[in-house]
Amino acid sequence: MTEAGAQPTARRAQTQDKLMAAAVRVFAARGIIGASVEEISEEAGFTRGAFYSNFGDKDELVLALLKRQVEEQYAALEQIAELPLDPDRSLDDLISESLDVLQGAARPDPELILINQELMLYAARQRSVGRQYLTYQDECLARFRVLINDLLHKLGQEFTIDLDDAVTLCAAAHHQAHLLAALNNSRPDLRPLHLLIRAITRPLTP
Repeated sequence: MTEAGAQPTARRAQTQDKLMAAAVRVFAARGIIGASVEEISEEAGFTRGAFYSNFGDKDELVLALLKRQVEEQYAALEQIAELPLDPDRSLDDLISESLDVLQGAARPDPELILINQELMLYAARQRSVGRQYLTYQDECLARFRVLINDLLHKLGQEFTIDLDDAVTLCAAAHHQAHLLAALNNSRPDLRPLHLLIRAITRPLTP
């Protein structure tokens, strides 16, 4: 296994990015179970040894891809939090703009959406991967809670239900929108998520 938590050098990070991009292409063609380390390495233009210098095994690479999804979502929320607020704009307009930013970071390509679904299913089947991912997700939840709560307050709103429940509902609606988009070969329709946010928020109480 590679050393957990170690910050990769720029060159190492570039190699890992190429291996992960190659893995996505191979997974799309062969499926995660059917894909081999050799195929991923060849697709990336590296040797098998280069793969194992960066990832302990295929499971570690899958975990890295799952973690990258979480970090991309968090980065999108940070970008939303930095948007300037126009007091003359309606709340619906502000929510729509925020969801547009989130959409831009979600890489809504149908093939990528399906691969992301497969990554989650693989983690569910491979207990060790699933446990590590859940541990990482739990560690990230505190960051997400603070950021989402601050963002909502910036919009002059608050949730009417428990924060954890609200985040879970919004994540489920976002996930469903992308899955339906993949099935219909279309762009995700985030209107249900917009309506959900409006339904479970209210103006901040003094």
